[in-house]
Amino acid sequence: MKKVLFALVALLCTIGVSAQDNDSIYEKNLLKPGTPAPIIPLDGKDGSKYGLHQYQKMMGNYMAVYFYAGWCPDCRKVAPDFVQKIQKDYKSLNISPFYVSFDKDSTTFKEYREKEDMHGMVFLETKKWKESKVAKDYHLEWIPTFYLISPDGKVDFATINFSKLMDRIEQLKKEGKIKELDMKLPQFFGGTQRLLEYLSKNIQYPNEAELLDFEGRVIMKFNVNEDGSISDISCIKAQGTKPYSKKFLALPESEQKEKEEALLKLMAKESYRVVKYMPRWIPGTVSGKPVKTSFNLPITFKLTKKK
Repeated sequence: MKKVLFALVALLCTIGVSAQDNDSIYEKNLLKPGTPAPIIPLDGKDGSKYGLHQYQKMMGNYMAVYFYAGWCPDCRKVAPDFVQKIQKDYKSLNISPFYVSFDKDSTTFKEYREKEDMHGMVFLETKKWKESKVAKDYHLEWIPTFYLISPDGKVDFATINFSKLMDRIEQLKKEGKIKELDMKLPQFFGGTQRLLEYLSKNIQYPNEAELLDFEGRVIMKFNVNEDGSISDISCIKAQGTKPYSKKFLALPESEQKEKEEALLKLMAKESYRVVKYMPRWIPGTVSGKPVKTSFNLPITFKLTKKK
């Protein structure tokens, strides 16, 4: 009986040591603290190239870099925790998520990101992860792997164990290095009231919509750049305002949906024009430094008096 018990204890000890050995085996060649973080390239919408360093310099944040793949079982286990803690719970702190995906297929990549609600900067590798330059630059031997990059662009910590990453972040919080952001949102010169006055003065109600007493609401998304200029304008939502007017409802029911879509497109087009020609804004800031900031602006088309 004693021999059996001894064998069982020995087996449990072996399992525990093996789990620890896995961390040490796959972590031993990861980049050491103080090493300059290799560039992770990102494609700009205008075709330009910029990388992790440029983004980090702009934000002045710690970056939690998550190397993963949607097909990886261990990645799927830890992804919800990474998203919840780094992306959501810490969103007001000076730490941002940076995703490096080895999914290869763009459709699978997008579906997995939507499923896990991943938001933030991302690099999609098109090669097998063991053949990837980024993987080689960061000495990856396992995924998931996590790197914490300090604001000066150097490696602060690297691990394959998410709990170890969280322990390091909590330590930096206690030291006051990871802390609440001193962040200010961009604003129109003169504030909200001046913005409303600008929209009211410059928006031209689409004639076709006015004839049908059709009202609606669109949400425009754009970036306020470091110099206050506006870029990357798009309409992310448009919907008609109910109840619809008698004139609109007088249309054949089979035509109403198509007509509504056409009128909303006109409203979105007019909103795009007005946003495009807005004067420069006061840019958003992080720790007093101007930063590019995404902004959502709802615009309501409402007739002062329906005919």
